[in-house]
Amino acid sequence: MGEPKHDGLTIPGRVVLAHERPFVIGSVTVEPSTRQLNSDGKHETLEPLVMQALVALARAGGNIVTRDELIERCWDGRIVTDDAINRVLSRIRQVASGIGGGSFKDEAERLLDACGLSLNPQLRPIVHLLMVTGARVSELLQARWEHVDLERKTWHIPMSKNGKGRHVPLAAVAVEVIQALPRYWNSPYLVCNPETGRPFVSIKHAWQTARRKAGLADLRIHDLRHHCGGALVNSGASLYTVAKVLGHSDLKSSERYSYLLKTRSWPRSRQGRPRRAGPRSGPEPT
Repeated sequence: MGEPKHDGLTIPGRVVLAHERPFVIGSVTVEPSTRQLNSDGKHETLEPLVMQALVALARAGGNIVTRDELIERCWDGRIVTDDAINRVLSRIRQVASGIGGGSFKDEAERLLDACGLSLNPQLRPIVHLLMVTGARVSELLQARWEHVDLERKTWHIPMSKNGKGRHVPLAAVAVEVIQALPRYWNSPYLVCNPETGRPFVSIKHAWQTARRKAGLADLRIHDLRHHCGGALVNSGASLYTVAKVLGHSDLKSSERYSYLLKTRSWPRSRQGRPRRAGPRSGPEPT
């Protein structure tokens, strides 16, 4: 009877290009049935497996896609080597930086722009630092100037969720954000409440307003931490490094990033498999 037709981006299962409808990622229009990418008058034809993988990743809507899930959807469950998978993903990254012009990763910019419009002047630097350091919200809100060494580009967190302290390396962009932070009331806190000089009790309302303005209403603030973990893996960092930076007590919490495959900015993960429709369940994120 053949494969049933569907809208391509919401129903999981094997990717059949002839049944997939066109969709848009950033400024790129993707036409799976013809394997065409179109953007600002530029056109590119993808190999069948590469297009299947791109569709599978787009279906996930920014969630983590595991190796087994990718094989199921693109290789029909056959035995596939890591080299074969990596070649396909490398091609997608090449396309993202070529015809995509970086537009596959425009969500972060939209979010930061929306945060910059917030009535809370500290929201943008808070969200930006969460994205590039992988810190927990509570860790950043309690961060003190005395714990930041801009010369050595490190941030010392005296106490993490796991009961231990850790040193977080600061990338150049993190250093720039911190250097631009205003000092309110000569407060010892890095991103204090401008009205009191004390740490924010919560940034929930400002965050929810900003994510709606950015068109990312389902994005959780904890997903910024996953964004950082995914970026580390994509840049070649080991799981050991990810565990150290994010403050995981063991490698099990970092294994979610083993096969992080993405075309967009937000790996919105839960423990184990990607999120499906339905109520939230399972252990709290780390």
